[in-house]
Amino acid sequence: MGLQIGRLMREIKRLNPNETFLEPAGGSYSVQARDSLQRRLEELQRTYLIDRRTGWPVQRFIGDSGGNIMFEPLGGRTVPGPKLGDTHTLYPNGSNYHRINPRGHGSRKTPHAHGHLEGTGPNRKPLD
Repeated sequence: MGLQIGRLMREIKRLNPNETFLEPAGGSYSVQARDSLQRRLEELQRTYLIDRRTGWPVQRFIGDSGGNIMFEPLGGRTVPGPKLGDTHTLYPNGSNYHRINPRGHGSRKTPHAHGHLEGTGPNRKPLD
């Protein structure tokens, strides 16, 4: 039973790195716990689309009034950018996933949106 539960937990964590589990004291596991984890895994497997460019499951779609659509990756979050109107979606590790910059940024002053490969900081090269 423990091996089955361990496999289910690993697969759930792969699909949602922010998932947490309450493990029983002493390591005893039940059929009910296994069945509950199996249902959660099936829910995750049927719920998410995969972003073909990054390989990450998509958790939510974030849109703006200009019709731009960003993906929020599974386990990530959406935050305001440093400039008024900017919106960023982040990987679970906090690096940028997609950005909408209605006033541009850096030397590129035209409004645009773009995506990033996963990194450990803000200086990753955009996908486009």
